[in-house]
Amino acid sequence: MIEAAQHATHMDPAVGAYYDKLRISKGNAKARVAVARKLLTAVYYILKRKEAYKPNSLHDSPGQTRLSAWSPQMVDRL
Repeated sequence: MIEAAQHATHMDPAVGAYYDKLRISKGNAKARVAVARKLLTAVYYILKRKEAYKPNSLHDSPGQTRLSAWSPQMVDRL
């Protein structure tokens, strides 16, 4: 999942901005883990609610987390 998070930082501007913000304050390794956790939370809620993918920005509230600017095919590959 860490590798997926690293890839997401290059593909998605919202995830990249979240990563950059954390990298400055927490360091590279902790920022990667935080992004991976954020992505896992987003995937969990998408699967739990059986909802279609909706492009949106990342939110801090777990109930509102979405994957930003990802195609449904990218979500399926996770």
